[in-house]
Amino acid sequence: MKTRDQSRLASVLSLLVGVWVVLSPIWITVTGGALTSIIITGIVIIAASVVQYFIVNTIPSWIVGVASLWLLLSAIVFNVSASAGWSQILSAIVGLLCAYWDGFEVTNLSHDQHHHRGASAM
Repeated sequence: MKTRDQSRLASVLSLLVGVWVVLSPIWITVTGGALTSIIITGIVIIAASVVQYFIVNTIPSWIVGVASLWLLLSAIVFNVSASAGWSQILSAIVGLLCAYWDGFEVTNLSHDQHHHRGASAM
């Protein structure tokens, strides 16, 4: 699989994580500040994933990573129920893995493109 295709796959997986995070309060009871945090975090993950799908840049991967880290920490900060906590923890782990994978692939893609341009200029 080409590096760009792997990056896009990681972006789609991140997108699915974001969609789950936004929709999870439908099935898992979350209220107050935790609900607001979950919805905003999910929207941030979705937006960064969509941008990463179309643009070769590591910044959206960092955004997904930071949002996933917040998702992990917010399970503790907001003292959510066990089911909500596990949903957030597992979503955060998958989000962090996708962010790392996507960032790694984009970095390799950028490096390969730079290397090929430099080789053709010689």
